[in-house]
Amino acid sequence: MYSKEDYLRNFCRTESQVLLDRLAKNELTDDARAAIRELLTERGVSLPYLETVDMTDEKVHAHAMALRNGACPRCRRHRGIVELRSSHWVWSALVFTRFKTEKHLCCHKCGNRENFKAAGFCLLLGWWGFPFGLLGTPYMVLANFFQIVGRDRLEPSDALRDLVRRHLGGMARSRPVQLLDPVELEKSVS
Repeated sequence: MYSKEDYLRNFCRTESQVLLDRLAKNELTDDARAAIRELLTERGVSLPYLETVDMTDEKVHAHAMALRNGACPRCRRHRGIVELRSSHWVWSALVFTRFKTEKHLCCHKCGNRENFKAAGFCLLLGWWGFPFGLLGTPYMVLANFFQIVGRDRLEPSDALRDLVRRHLGGMARSRPVQLLDPVELEKSVS
């Protein structure tokens, strides 16, 4: 096993951006993490910046839970759990068919509104292509229906955690972050 000094020697010629990317992936030993933090601090990278990049699963989970229990970015109300929800669309004409899945960061009620819109769109404009429009429309309508009747889990979904991790990592490259802004995060999803 390598010591911190070994990691310092190995990483001393590595570019700062590569070290930041390694630090953000969370696949390092404690000694490697400490060595990277020390090298980046010596190179003038600020501590708040490093704290944001060095996101452990517990920190990501805490941000995701705070986001879930906050106000909905769409309606700005506390109607329920905020989660990353999907709506499924199909549009077709003769031999052309287009399928699309959109992600929305919102409460259950706002998510249901999006799913009803998507199901209505599919029912009106999904049938008109052969063969995929005829086959895909019932599938997409059912996918929206299952999103509507589905219940929220107690823990944040993996998709929400991934979104939080990516957003925190992207913000770390530009400025230090304290808490995620749900409205700003919703804009990055759409």
